[in-house]
Amino acid sequence: MKKQNIAALGVFCLVFICFLIYLPKQSAAAEKYPTRAIKFVVPYAAGGQTDVVCRKIVYLAKEALGHEMIVDNKVGASGLVTASFLAKAKPDGYTIGAIPTTPFLVSPNYSKIDFDPVTAFTALGQIFTGNQMLAVGGGSSIKTFKEFAEEAHKRQVTVATTGLGPTEVALRRLAVEAKLNLRIVPFEGSAPAVMAVMGGQMDAFAGGGSYEYIKAGKIKVIARFTALESGSVKGAPSLKELGYNIEAIEFLGIFGPKGLPEPIEKRLESEFSKALHDPSVVQLIDNVGSTAVYRNGRDFAEYIKKAYDQSKKEFQELGLGIYAKDKK
Repeated sequence: MKKQNIAALGVFCLVFICFLIYLPKQSAAAEKYPTRAIKFVVPYAAGGQTDVVCRKIVYLAKEALGHEMIVDNKVGASGLVTASFLAKAKPDGYTIGAIPTTPFLVSPNYSKIDFDPVTAFTALGQIFTGNQMLAVGGGSSIKTFKEFAEEAHKRQVTVATTGLGPTEVALRRLAVEAKLNLRIVPFEGSAPAVMAVMGGQMDAFAGGGSYEYIKAGKIKVIARFTALESGSVKGAPSLKELGYNIEAIEFLGIFGPKGLPEPIEKRLESEFSKALHDPSVVQLIDNVGSTAVYRNGRDFAEYIKKAYDQSKKEFQELGLGIYAKDKK
């Protein structure tokens, strides 16, 4: 046998032996997991709707895992701070968290980010889908989407949003397809945006949340950007039902860094699945105006990849974000 072949065989045997030694150690570590506290990162401030839902899920999951799980609120850039932190975390199962839509579907099309949103994470399950709406003030003369469109054909209608996210992108597509004269004004959050509509400073609001104002009759939903008819948008027609193939994708899911050992990934996915199907969690999600929608890790990852591709296409077609300079 040639010396080169002998050397190659030796290297192969050494690598294979190392693999056989490493594999049992990895499996043993996974079987003992967890042996210390797990950090669960939440992308929004403590006390907010997302934080409340996450803390309930964490409570149920840590009871099942038999170890402490500490919530760490890392606020900023609509979830981008949390996403960047998780992308760089050690893939050992001791740093996981919740990430919303923006870091996946908006941030990559808006500016340069320091991770690949499609490959940087291990998806562990979808928590909910956001109920995105087009709403007017409770005392507005506009009562239906048809009247909204008619008004936007006669004059410029002002619409408050929470910034360049999936809902505003969907709104911009709607303006183009329906030939609506809209002035879109971003606000720092849904609360001030809705307040502006209730106060008469803005004609309409495009976004999510605001369930308490809807129940109180202070704003009225005239169309929904989401396919599901539930929670805060129940009873309102979807844009697709109104004849427009437009939908705003908003979600919240649980993720770990890329490269989680498979046994740990499966253990976390299993326990979070149980927590997310718990009736108390489903009810809590409904109470905050969203809809509990569960997808397992693999299905959720595939869903995000398709949504990512669609979002990139929409940003390009509308000339938004990093594609603005290419818009003629």
